[in-house]
Amino acid sequence: MELEIADLDRLSKSKRVYLSQEVFRELVEDLQEKYGSQRKAASTLNIFQSFLSRASNGKRHSTTVGVLLKILRALDRGKASVKRIESPNGYRRRSIAKANAKKRPPDVQFEDVTSKSSVGIILDVLGWLGKCVYVKRLSRLRGVVQLTNVEVDRNVITLKYRVFKRTSSAFLTSTSVLPRFINLDTPTMYFLGLWCGDNAGGGRVGIVNQNLNILKKSAELLVKCFNQPQHHLIGNVMFSSKLDKADKDGYEAALREIGIEKITYTMNEGLRGFPVFTVSVHNSVLRRLLDFLKENLSQIFLDASAEDRGAFYGGLFDAEGNVNFNLHNRELNFRWSVKDEEFASWLVERFQEDGFLPHYDGANVKVGQRKKRRKKEFQCFEKLILPHIIHPKKQSKAQQMLDHVFSLSENIGFNRGTNERNSD
Repeated sequence: MELEIADLDRLSKSKRVYLSQEVFRELVEDLQEKYGSQRKAASTLNIFQSFLSRASNGKRHSTTVGVLLKILRALDRGKASVKRIESPNGYRRRSIAKANAKKRPPDVQFEDVTSKSSVGIILDVLGWLGKCVYVKRLSRLRGVVQLTNVEVDRNVITLKYRVFKRTSSAFLTSTSVLPRFINLDTPTMYFLGLWCGDNAGGGRVGIVNQNLNILKKSAELLVKCFNQPQHHLIGNVMFSSKLDKADKDGYEAALREIGIEKITYTMNEGLRGFPVFTVSVHNSVLRRLLDFLKENLSQIFLDASAEDRGAFYGGLFDAEGNVNFNLHNRELNFRWSVKDEEFASWLVERFQEDGFLPHYDGANVKVGQRKKRRKKEFQCFEKLILPHIIHPKKQSKAQQMLDHVFSLSENIGFNRGTNERNSD
Protein backbone atom coordinates (compact mmCIF):
# COMPACT_ATOMS: atom_id res chain seq x y z
CA MET A 1 0.00 0.00 0.00
CA GLU A 2 1.09 3.56 -0.70
CA LEU A 3 1.33 5.81 2.35
CA GLU A 4 1.73 9.58 2.21
CA ILE A 5 4.10 11.34 4.63
CA ALA A 6 1.05 12.88 6.30
CA ASP A 7 -0.30 9.37 6.98
CA LEU A 8 3.02 8.25 8.46
CA ASP A 9 3.22 11.40 10.59
CA ARG A 10 0.00 10.42 12.32
CA LEU A 11 1.50 7.09 13.42
CA SER A 12 3.63 6.48 16.50
CA LYS A 13 7.29 6.92 15.54
CA SER A 14 8.14 3.61 17.26
CA LYS A 15 5.79 1.51 15.10
CA ARG A 16 7.44 -0.89 12.64
CA VAL A 17 6.91 -0.54 8.89
CA TYR A 18 7.74 -3.42 6.56
CA LEU A 19 9.09 -2.64 3.08
CA SER A 20 9.98 -4.88 0.16
CA GLN A 21 13.66 -5.54 -0.58
CA GLU A 22 13.32 -3.55 -3.81
CA VAL A 23 11.98 -0.47 -2.00
CA PHE A 24 14.73 -0.68 0.65
CA ARG A 25 17.44 -0.96 -2.02
CA GLU A 26 16.03 1.96 -4.00
CA LEU A 27 15.95 4.19 -0.92
CA VAL A 28 19.55 3.34 0.02
CA GLU A 29 20.78 3.83 -3.55
CA ASP A 30 19.13 7.26 -3.68
CA LEU A 31 20.72 8.19 -0.34
CA GLN A 32 24.14 7.10 -1.64
CA GLU A 33 23.67 9.18 -4.76
CA LYS A 34 22.67 12.26 -2.76
CA TYR A 35 25.34 12.07 -0.04
CA GLY A 36 28.14 10.28 -1.90
CA SER A 37 28.31 7.20 0.35
CA GLN A 38 26.35 5.16 2.87
CA ARG A 39 28.64 6.39 5.62
CA LYS A 40 27.96 10.08 4.91
CA ALA A 41 24.23 9.42 4.59
CA ALA A 42 24.16 7.59 7.93
CA SER A 43 26.15 10.35 9.62
CA THR A 44 23.90 13.10 8.22
CA LEU A 45 20.65 11.35 9.15
CA ASN A 46 22.02 10.08 12.49
CA ILE A 47 21.25 6.43 11.75
CA PHE A 48 23.50 3.36 11.78
CA GLN A 49 25.54 2.67 8.64
CA SER A 50 25.01 -1.05 9.29
CA PHE A 51 21.26 -0.46 8.88
CA LEU A 52 21.78 1.00 5.38
CA SER A 53 24.22 -1.77 4.46
CA ARG A 54 21.82 -4.54 5.50
CA ALA A 55 18.93 -2.81 3.75
CA SER A 56 20.85 -2.56 0.47
CA ASN A 57 21.84 -6.25 0.73
CA GLY A 58 18.26 -7.43 1.22
CA LYS A 59 18.84 -8.41 4.86
CA ARG A 60 16.59 -5.78 6.38
CA HIS A 61 12.81 -6.13 6.23
CA SER A 62 11.52 -3.40 8.53
CA THR A 63 12.33 -0.14 10.25
CA THR A 64 10.56 2.32 12.54
CA VAL A 65 8.19 4.97 11.26
CA GLY A 66 10.59 7.61 12.62
CA VAL A 67 13.55 6.35 10.56
CA LEU A 68 11.46 5.98 7.41
CA LEU A 69 10.24 9.57 7.75
CA LYS A 70 13.86 10.78 8.08
CA ILE A 71 14.81 9.01 4.86
CA LEU A 72 11.76 10.17 2.90
CA ARG A 73 12.25 13.80 3.93
CA ALA A 74 15.96 13.66 3.11
CA LEU A 75 15.04 12.45 -0.39
CA ASP A 76 12.12 14.89 -0.76
CA ARG A 77 9.70 12.01 -1.26
CA GLY A 78 6.08 12.43 -0.35
CA LYS A 79 5.12 8.77 -0.02
CA ALA A 80 6.40 5.21 0.30
CA SER A 81 5.19 1.74 -0.65
CA VAL A 82 4.64 -0.18 2.61
CA LYS A 83 3.82 -3.89 2.95
CA ARG A 84 2.42 -3.72 6.49
CA ILE A 85 2.62 -1.88 9.81
CA GLU A 86 3.15 -3.50 13.21
CA SER A 87 3.03 -2.23 16.78
CA PRO A 88 6.30 -2.25 18.79
CA ASN A 89 4.86 -4.87 21.16
CA GLY A 90 3.96 -7.23 18.31
CA TYR A 91 7.40 -6.84 16.78
CA ARG A 92 9.04 -7.42 20.16
CA ARG A 93 7.06 -10.59 20.86
CA ARG A 94 7.96 -12.08 17.48
CA SER A 95 11.65 -11.14 17.89
CA ILE A 96 11.82 -12.81 21.30
CA ALA A 97 10.03 -15.92 20.03
CA LYS A 98 12.45 -16.14 17.09
CA ALA A 99 15.47 -15.77 19.40
CA ASN A 100 14.13 -18.41 21.80
CA ALA A 101 13.58 -20.86 18.92
CA LYS A 102 17.28 -20.62 18.03
CA LYS A 103 18.50 -21.27 21.56
CA ARG A 104 20.23 -24.50 22.42
CA PRO A 105 19.63 -26.18 25.78
CA PRO A 106 22.16 -24.90 28.34
CA ASP A 107 25.10 -27.22 29.00
CA VAL A 108 25.18 -26.17 32.69
CA GLN A 109 22.08 -25.97 34.89
CA PHE A 110 22.17 -23.03 37.31
CA GLU A 111 20.94 -25.02 40.32
CA ASP A 112 23.68 -27.65 39.78
CA VAL A 113 26.52 -25.18 40.40
CA THR A 114 25.01 -22.79 42.96
CA SER A 115 24.10 -22.93 46.63
CA LYS A 116 22.43 -20.56 49.07
CA SER A 117 24.09 -19.20 52.17
CA SER A 118 23.41 -16.51 54.76
CA VAL A 119 25.14 -13.98 52.47
CA GLY A 120 23.25 -14.97 49.32
CA ILE A 121 23.89 -17.16 46.28
CA ILE A 122 27.32 -18.77 45.90
CA LEU A 123 28.47 -19.97 42.48
CA ASP A 124 30.85 -22.95 42.44
CA VAL A 125 33.18 -21.92 39.61
CA LEU A 126 35.14 -25.19 39.64
CA GLY A 127 31.87 -27.13 39.31
CA TRP A 128 30.86 -24.88 36.41
CA LEU A 129 34.23 -25.47 34.71
CA GLY A 130 33.71 -29.22 34.90
CA LYS A 131 30.37 -28.99 33.10
CA CYS A 132 30.99 -26.16 30.62
CA VAL A 133 31.20 -27.41 27.01
CA TYR A 134 33.32 -24.40 25.98
CA VAL A 135 36.02 -25.27 28.53
CA LYS A 136 35.97 -28.94 27.51
CA ARG A 137 36.43 -27.86 23.90
CA LEU A 138 39.41 -25.68 24.86
CA SER A 139 41.12 -28.62 26.54
CA ARG A 140 40.83 -30.67 23.32
CA LEU A 141 42.21 -27.98 21.01
CA ARG A 142 45.61 -28.58 19.44
CA GLY A 143 45.80 -25.40 17.35
CA VAL A 144 46.95 -21.87 18.15
CA VAL A 145 45.43 -22.03 21.67
CA GLN A 146 45.80 -25.07 23.93
CA LEU A 147 44.44 -25.30 27.48
CA THR A 148 47.15 -27.38 29.13
CA ASN A 149 46.35 -27.35 32.84
CA VAL A 150 43.86 -26.26 35.50
CA GLU A 151 45.30 -25.61 38.96
CA VAL A 152 43.24 -25.00 42.11
CA ASP A 153 44.80 -23.22 45.09
CA ARG A 154 42.38 -22.24 47.88
CA ASN A 155 40.25 -19.43 46.41
CA VAL A 156 41.93 -19.17 43.01
CA ILE A 157 41.71 -21.29 39.85
CA THR A 158 44.56 -20.83 37.38
CA LEU A 159 44.13 -21.84 33.74
CA LYS A 160 47.35 -22.38 31.80
CA TYR A 161 47.54 -22.18 28.01
CA ARG A 162 50.02 -22.56 25.22
CA VAL A 163 49.35 -19.73 22.77
CA PHE A 164 50.95 -19.46 19.33
CA LYS A 165 52.36 -15.99 18.67
CA ARG A 166 52.68 -15.14 15.00
CA THR A 167 55.25 -12.44 15.66
CA SER A 168 57.70 -14.93 17.15
CA SER A 169 56.39 -18.07 15.35
CA ALA A 170 56.51 -19.91 18.67
CA PHE A 171 54.24 -21.11 21.46
CA LEU A 172 54.27 -19.04 24.65
CA THR A 173 52.76 -19.84 28.05
CA SER A 174 49.78 -17.75 29.11
CA THR A 175 47.62 -17.85 32.24
CA SER A 176 44.19 -16.60 33.21
CA VAL A 177 42.63 -16.60 36.65
CA LEU A 178 39.16 -17.37 38.01
CA PRO A 179 37.79 -17.21 41.56
CA ARG A 180 37.06 -20.58 43.19
CA PHE A 181 33.65 -19.25 44.22
CA ILE A 182 31.66 -16.16 43.27
CA ASN A 183 29.44 -14.60 45.91
CA LEU A 184 26.54 -12.89 44.12
CA ASP A 185 26.47 -10.07 46.68
CA THR A 186 25.81 -6.34 46.26
CA PRO A 187 29.19 -5.36 44.70
CA THR A 188 29.05 -8.31 42.28
CA MET A 189 25.47 -7.44 41.30
CA TYR A 190 26.49 -3.83 40.64
CA PHE A 191 29.30 -5.01 38.35
CA LEU A 192 26.96 -7.45 36.61
CA GLY A 193 24.50 -4.61 35.90
CA LEU A 194 27.30 -2.37 34.64
CA TRP A 195 28.67 -5.20 32.49
CA CYS A 196 25.24 -5.97 31.00
CA GLY A 197 25.21 -2.41 29.71
CA ASP A 198 28.80 -1.45 28.88
CA ASN A 199 30.74 -4.68 28.44
CA ALA A 200 33.86 -4.92 26.29
CA GLY A 201 33.65 -7.23 23.29
CA GLY A 202 35.48 -10.38 22.24
CA GLY A 203 37.29 -12.45 24.85
CA ARG A 204 37.67 -9.47 27.16
CA VAL A 205 35.87 -8.88 30.44
CA GLY A 206 35.61 -5.23 31.27
CA ILE A 207 33.77 -1.96 30.97
CA VAL A 208 33.71 0.65 28.21
CA ASN A 209 33.00 4.14 29.54
CA GLN A 210 34.16 7.76 29.51
CA ASN A 211 33.84 8.36 33.24
CA LEU A 212 36.88 7.67 35.40
CA ASN A 213 34.77 7.01 38.51
CA ILE A 214 33.06 4.13 36.69
CA LEU A 215 36.37 2.81 35.33
CA LYS A 216 37.98 2.95 38.77
CA LYS A 217 35.08 1.06 40.32
CA SER A 218 35.22 -1.50 37.50
CA ALA A 219 38.92 -2.13 38.13
CA GLU A 220 38.31 -2.51 41.87
CA LEU A 221 35.47 -5.01 41.35
CA LEU A 222 37.38 -7.09 38.80
CA VAL A 223 40.02 -7.58 41.51
CA LYS A 224 37.67 -7.88 44.51
CA CYS A 225 34.78 -9.95 43.10
CA PHE A 226 36.55 -12.00 40.42
CA ASN A 227 40.09 -12.36 41.84
CA GLN A 228 41.69 -10.80 38.77
CA PRO A 229 45.35 -9.90 39.40
CA GLN A 230 45.95 -6.15 39.26
CA HIS A 231 48.71 -6.59 36.68
CA HIS A 232 46.28 -8.39 34.33
CA LEU A 233 44.16 -5.22 33.99
CA ILE A 234 44.51 -3.42 30.67
CA GLY A 235 43.43 0.13 29.86
CA ASN A 236 42.54 1.05 26.30
CA VAL A 237 41.99 4.48 24.76
CA MET A 238 39.88 4.53 21.59
CA PHE A 239 40.15 7.74 19.57
CA SER A 240 39.01 9.04 16.18
CA SER A 241 41.95 11.23 15.14
CA LYS A 242 45.63 11.52 15.93
CA LEU A 243 46.42 12.19 19.59
CA ASP A 244 49.02 14.80 20.45
CA LYS A 245 51.57 14.05 23.18
CA ALA A 246 49.85 16.21 25.80
CA ASP A 247 46.53 14.38 25.35
CA LYS A 248 48.24 10.99 25.39
CA ASP A 249 50.17 11.82 28.56
CA GLY A 250 46.96 13.06 30.20
CA TYR A 251 45.01 9.89 29.39
CA GLU A 252 47.85 7.67 30.60
CA ALA A 253 48.12 9.62 33.85
CA ALA A 254 44.37 9.33 34.43
CA LEU A 255 44.39 5.56 33.88
CA ARG A 256 47.47 5.06 36.06
CA GLU A 257 45.77 7.04 38.80
CA ILE A 258 43.08 4.34 38.99
CA GLY A 259 45.67 1.55 39.09
CA ILE A 260 46.05 0.63 35.39
CA GLU A 261 49.65 0.23 34.24
CA LYS A 262 49.28 -1.49 30.87
CA ILE A 263 47.71 0.92 28.36
CA THR A 264 46.93 0.38 24.68
CA TYR A 265 45.50 2.62 21.94
CA THR A 266 42.95 1.96 19.20
CA MET A 267 42.07 4.32 16.36
CA ASN A 268 38.46 4.26 15.16
CA GLU A 269 37.59 6.84 12.52
CA GLY A 270 33.88 6.20 13.04
CA LEU A 271 34.06 7.30 16.68
CA ARG A 272 32.36 10.61 17.40
CA GLY A 273 33.29 13.01 20.17
CA PHE A 274 35.78 12.40 22.94
CA PRO A 275 37.93 9.26 23.32
CA VAL A 276 36.35 6.19 24.93
CA PHE A 277 38.16 4.23 27.64
CA THR A 278 38.08 0.54 28.45
CA VAL A 279 39.29 -1.28 31.55
CA SER A 280 39.38 -5.03 31.01
CA VAL A 281 41.17 -8.35 31.36
CA HIS A 282 41.70 -10.81 28.51
CA ASN A 283 39.93 -13.86 29.89
CA SER A 284 37.58 -15.71 27.54
CA VAL A 285 36.55 -18.25 30.20
CA LEU A 286 35.55 -15.53 32.66
CA ARG A 287 33.62 -13.94 29.80
CA ARG A 288 31.69 -17.21 29.34
CA LEU A 289 31.06 -17.31 33.07
CA LEU A 290 29.53 -13.83 33.02
CA ASP A 291 27.43 -14.80 30.00
CA PHE A 292 26.19 -17.75 32.09
CA LEU A 293 25.21 -15.39 34.92
CA LYS A 294 23.37 -13.08 32.51
CA GLU A 295 21.46 -16.03 31.05
CA ASN A 296 20.36 -16.95 34.58
CA LEU A 297 19.44 -13.51 35.89
CA SER A 298 15.85 -14.62 36.49
CA GLN A 299 17.12 -17.36 38.83
CA ILE A 300 19.46 -14.94 40.57
CA PHE A 301 16.69 -12.37 41.14
CA LEU A 302 14.46 -14.97 42.83
CA ASP A 303 16.75 -14.92 45.87
CA ALA A 304 18.40 -11.50 45.51
CA SER A 305 17.80 -8.97 48.30
CA ALA A 306 16.34 -5.52 47.55
CA GLU A 307 19.83 -4.06 47.99
CA ASP A 308 21.31 -6.53 45.49
CA ARG A 309 18.55 -5.85 42.95
CA GLY A 310 19.00 -2.11 43.40
CA ALA A 311 22.74 -2.50 42.86
CA PHE A 312 22.12 -4.31 39.56
CA TYR A 313 19.70 -1.60 38.40
CA GLY A 314 22.19 1.08 39.54
CA GLY A 315 25.07 -0.51 37.64
CA LEU A 316 22.93 -0.78 34.53
CA PHE A 317 21.93 2.88 34.98
CA ASP A 318 25.57 3.97 35.28
CA ALA A 319 26.18 2.17 31.98
CA GLU A 320 23.04 2.90 29.95
CA GLY A 321 20.86 5.20 32.04
CA ASN A 322 19.76 8.78 31.50
CA VAL A 323 17.89 11.34 33.56
CA ASN A 324 15.21 12.96 31.40
CA PHE A 325 14.59 16.21 33.31
CA ASN A 326 12.93 18.41 30.69
CA LEU A 327 10.55 20.88 32.28
CA HIS A 328 9.86 22.63 28.95
CA ASN A 329 8.37 19.47 27.42
CA ARG A 330 7.21 18.16 30.81
CA GLU A 331 9.30 15.04 30.20
CA LEU A 332 10.33 13.66 33.57
CA ASN A 333 11.55 10.07 33.73
CA PHE A 334 14.49 7.78 34.28
CA ARG A 335 15.39 5.68 31.27
CA TRP A 336 17.68 2.79 30.46
CA SER A 337 18.80 2.40 26.85
CA VAL A 338 18.14 -1.24 25.90
CA LYS A 339 18.32 -2.48 22.30
CA ASP A 340 18.09 -6.21 23.09
CA GLU A 341 14.37 -7.02 22.94
CA GLU A 342 14.61 -10.08 25.17
CA PHE A 343 16.65 -8.30 27.84
CA ALA A 344 14.23 -5.33 27.72
CA SER A 345 11.27 -7.67 28.29
CA TRP A 346 13.06 -9.27 31.24
CA LEU A 347 13.94 -5.86 32.73
CA VAL A 348 10.35 -4.62 32.43
CA GLU A 349 9.12 -7.67 34.36
CA ARG A 350 11.69 -7.15 37.13
CA PHE A 351 10.82 -3.45 37.45
CA GLN A 352 7.15 -4.34 37.76
CA GLU A 353 7.96 -6.75 40.59
CA ASP A 354 9.83 -3.94 42.36
CA GLY A 355 6.93 -1.50 42.28
CA PHE A 356 7.54 0.40 39.04
CA LEU A 357 5.21 0.80 36.08
CA PRO A 358 7.82 0.73 33.27
CA HIS A 359 7.29 1.61 29.63
CA TYR A 360 9.42 0.27 26.75
CA ASP A 361 9.40 2.24 23.49
CA GLY A 362 11.65 -0.08 21.49
CA ALA A 363 14.86 1.66 22.54
CA ASN A 364 14.46 2.69 26.20
CA VAL A 365 12.89 1.26 29.33
CA LYS A 366 11.41 4.23 31.22
CA VAL A 367 10.10 4.64 34.77
CA GLY A 368 8.14 7.68 35.94
CA GLN A 369 6.69 8.15 32.46
CA ARG A 370 3.08 8.32 33.67
CA LYS A 371 2.29 11.45 35.65
CA LYS A 372 -0.25 9.80 37.97
CA ARG A 373 2.29 7.20 39.11
CA ARG A 374 5.40 9.39 38.95
CA LYS A 375 5.70 10.29 42.63
CA LYS A 376 5.47 6.67 43.78
CA GLU A 377 7.89 5.46 41.12
CA PHE A 378 10.39 8.24 41.90
CA GLN A 379 10.09 7.39 45.58
CA CYS A 380 10.93 3.78 44.75
CA PHE A 381 13.85 4.90 42.56
CA GLU A 382 15.25 7.06 45.36
CA LYS A 383 15.15 4.22 47.87
CA LEU A 384 16.11 1.25 45.68
CA ILE A 385 18.42 2.52 42.93
CA LEU A 386 19.84 5.99 43.69
CA PRO A 387 22.17 4.81 46.53
CA HIS A 388 23.99 2.56 44.05
CA ILE A 389 24.59 5.09 41.25
CA ILE A 390 28.26 6.10 41.03
CA HIS A 391 28.35 8.31 37.93
CA PRO A 392 28.58 11.82 39.49
CA LYS A 393 26.61 13.72 36.83
CA LYS A 394 23.83 11.13 36.66
CA GLN A 395 23.68 11.00 40.45
CA SER A 396 23.46 14.79 40.73
CA LYS A 397 20.85 15.22 37.98
CA ALA A 398 18.75 12.37 39.38
CA GLN A 399 18.75 14.03 42.81
CA GLN A 400 17.76 17.39 41.27
CA MET A 401 14.79 15.85 39.47
CA LEU A 402 13.68 13.93 42.56
CA ASP A 403 13.90 17.07 44.71
CA HIS A 404 11.89 19.02 42.14
CA VAL A 405 9.09 16.45 41.95
CA PHE A 406 8.95 15.88 45.69
CA SER A 407 8.90 19.64 46.43
CA LEU A 408 5.80 19.93 44.24
CA SER A 409 4.30 16.91 45.98
CA GLU A 410 4.87 18.36 49.44
CA ASN A 411 2.85 21.40 48.48
CA ILE A 412 -0.18 19.13 48.06
CA GLY A 413 0.45 17.13 51.23
CA PHE A 414 2.56 14.25 49.90
CA ASN A 415 4.92 12.60 52.38
CA ARG A 416 8.26 11.79 50.73
CA GLY A 417 8.97 8.99 53.17
CA THR A 418 5.90 6.88 52.36
CA ASN A 419 3.56 6.07 49.51
CA GLU A 420 0.74 7.82 51.35
CA ARG A 421 -0.42 11.40 51.68
CA ASN A 422 0.04 13.27 54.96
CA SER A 423 -3.00 13.09 57.18
CA ASP A 424 -2.67 16.64 58.51
